[in-house]
Amino acid sequence: MNRDPTIPTVIIFLTAIYFIVASHVFAQDVSSNKLNLSEIIEIALQENPELRAAQKSWEATMAKIPQAKDFADPIVSMMFSKVPGGGADIIEPNASMYRITQMLPFPGKRGLKEEIAKKGAEIAREKYEAKKIEIISKVKMAYYNLYMAYKAIEINEENVELRRHFLEVAQTKYATGQVPQHDVIKAQIELAKLINEGITLQQRKETAEAMLNILLNRQPQSPLGVPEDFELKPFNYTLEGLQQLAVKNRPELKSLTFAIEKGETMYALAKKNYYPNFMLMFERMSGQVGSGSWNAMIGINVPLFFKDKYDYKAKETLANIEASEASYEKMRNMTLFEVKDLLVKLQTAQRLENLLRTTHIPLAEQGLKAAETGYVAGMVDFLNLIESERMLFNFKLQHYQAMTNVQKLRAQLENSVGFSLE
Repeated sequence: MNRDPTIPTVIIFLTAIYFIVASHVFAQDVSSNKLNLSEIIEIALQENPELRAAQKSWEATMAKIPQAKDFADPIVSMMFSKVPGGGADIIEPNASMYRITQMLPFPGKRGLKEEIAKKGAEIAREKYEAKKIEIISKVKMAYYNLYMAYKAIEINEENVELRRHFLEVAQTKYATGQVPQHDVIKAQIELAKLINEGITLQQRKETAEAMLNILLNRQPQSPLGVPEDFELKPFNYTLEGLQQLAVKNRPELKSLTFAIEKGETMYALAKKNYYPNFMLMFERMSGQVGSGSWNAMIGINVPLFFKDKYDYKAKETLANIEASEASYEKMRNMTLFEVKDLLVKLQTAQRLENLLRTTHIPLAEQGLKAAETGYVAGMVDFLNLIESERMLFNFKLQHYQAMTNVQKLRAQLENSVGFSLE
């Protein structure tokens, strides 16, 4: 017995309308607040806690510079004495002595300590710059992930409408006996698939929003606007040019360069430890005994019995220099590889985007129109019609994916090179 497909069709139709309306309502809520990439980057640079932590670490190392060149605090002491049988009150002693002692480092040590502190501040500054570029890159990637999520929902909604239209065509042809009931059932199933995909796409959009909110130091569920449409800009950098720029500008490499220089300065200071520090002392007598007399003394510490300690300190600093040099070479090699790898991926994404935009999508649109015309005329079966629609649907998704991949790969390249490639 033939079953009337009208009831399940109505159910699916109403369900589809529900999700379409719900998604449009959501879009209307946020579409008035377009999400501008430059603006959210500025927000991230002001609010991101990782970046603030890096900035405060830099400020902390800057504060070490004036401390490094300071002298040790002087020591002031007083000594009182009295003759036997005198009173216990020291306000009027028989004699008193006042002494001041100051430790002085060997000439050149203070300057080296200050230079070490400055190099430490330079390292912290480059780490801050690296974190800044990293945050910008992450914001861009999250932004384009959100853009892709919105476009996927948009394409899904367009295809829901299109498949609903195909369902109506199939129902009309079935009612006149031109096609079997199987076409109507197949149309219902294909429509239901898209509705289910729409639910999954909505979840992906919310995940993308949450990731972007975290970078902006907001609650994951905070509302965001719709990312603005964009056009791909030409990318004319060569591999050699990008690699040279990366070696010159990447903050991580600069930081390691300063680490090497800091180690060399620490080694110079370690060699200075073999030289003595000085102690200056001045004392003055007053009271009934020795009034007005004074003494002065100069002393030095002699690194005689602890020479091994200074030897090992020098070895330690040399080992640290070699470790920093090895780390620099490793980072440099990794940077050169990253630039090459990302550039190849970027160029591939650019070619794919151009191919989809200029060839695949126009041909798929023509194929869908021909398939629909043929189905209405009874020359094409429903499966071929759905396959033509699915092909166009996939090409559109791939095109937006290629566009966002181009932008995300540019953001990753900027992170590897160390500055904006706009």
